[in-house]
Amino acid sequence: MRYFSIEEANELVPLLQSTFQEVRARAGQMAALTAQLLARGDRSDPGEPIPTELPEDHRQLRERRDALAVHIRDGIGNLAELGIEVKRGDGLVDFRSRKAGRPVNLCWRFGEKQVAHWHELTEDWSGRREIQGPQSFEPRYLN
Repeated sequence: MRYFSIEEANELVPLLQSTFQEVRARAGQMAALTAQLLARGDRSDPGEPIPTELPEDHRQLRERRDALAVHIRDGIGNLAELGIEVKRGDGLVDFRSRKAGRPVNLCWRFGEKQVAHWHELTEDWSGRREIQGPQSFEPRYLN
């Protein structure tokens, strides 16, 4: 388990902003394609095999939707590889940290300029609190 200092989490905010800006745009495109597929009676999930008997325009809709799903999954997966816990695909993440010696989560939401909130491990976003006294969080880690 990777632990982040407030400083380390804040250094990742530009990456989070750009990643979720792209993910949100692609999710919007994917929703539009999904609506077009639903209008054709296609309730397939992304990644399902595409039947060869589908008309070419229908196949292309599914291929574009599936490619967007892969890009979204990869973008979120890259954040997870860094030790960031993605809570919602529209841009809500947690960073495991330590406050006064106990594990907690630093919390960031798309559009925020910095990591300025935290919550207990047993709480979710609704229990987040503003960081007051950042000195109570442990400093930069080497893990």
